[in-house]
Amino acid sequence: MGPKFWTWVKKAWSIARKDVLSEWRTRQAVVSSLAFAFISLVLISLCSGDLSRQPRPAIGLLWVILFFSSVNALVRAFSKEEDARTADFLRLLSDPLVLYCGKALFNLMLLSAIAVPTLLLFLVLLDFKRPDLIGLLAGLMAPLPGLSALGTVLGAMLARAHSRWAVFSVAAFPLFLPSLTASIDVMSLSLVPGSSVPSAPLIGLTAFSLGIWIIGALLFDSVW
Repeated sequence: MGPKFWTWVKKAWSIARKDVLSEWRTRQAVVSSLAFAFISLVLISLCSGDLSRQPRPAIGLLWVILFFSSVNALVRAFSKEEDARTADFLRLLSDPLVLYCGKALFNLMLLSAIAVPTLLLFLVLLDFKRPDLIGLLAGLMAPLPGLSALGTVLGAMLARAHSRWAVFSVAAFPLFLPSLTASIDVMSLSLVPGSSVPSAPLIGLTAFSLGIWIIGALLFDSVW
């Protein structure tokens, strides 16, 4: 790999690092998303009965919480640039592919920071015993690169929309549904004591996420 590649990587990382530092100062996306997840999980644990014996509905509810928590975070990737009036500056000075990779990398880190604590809260509050943590984490993390790439492209398209949160949710859900279904299958099996998670769904999840990432890279120049 030549020096041009590493220069490109450094530029993409500098964009991701800028967003990480900005989020660290305010913590707005992470705190609001985790607060939403915590309140939702507490309410579910109080009124839904014994979900520890119903792993698939439980994981479905977990993904409902994670999806809307993620939307709340992903919408901000480009809307904050519009609000701060730095979007035109990025358009002039950043290569679209570099900007896409930097923003998608930041979104992936942001989603991970939301998803992992939410999963741990889910296990504690709903009192699941002896789950397969490796299978759960694999089923949780495998779709996140695809969701981060999808959120990056849709966020760029909807940055100036007035009802971007609602439009983002409606647009993202059908595109994310195949990955969501496979993740629910994997994570549900991981909650059943003695069950082993097959590798095929995880390979499919990874391939789907990689495909979304590549398609997003090809489309980003047209939507930004």
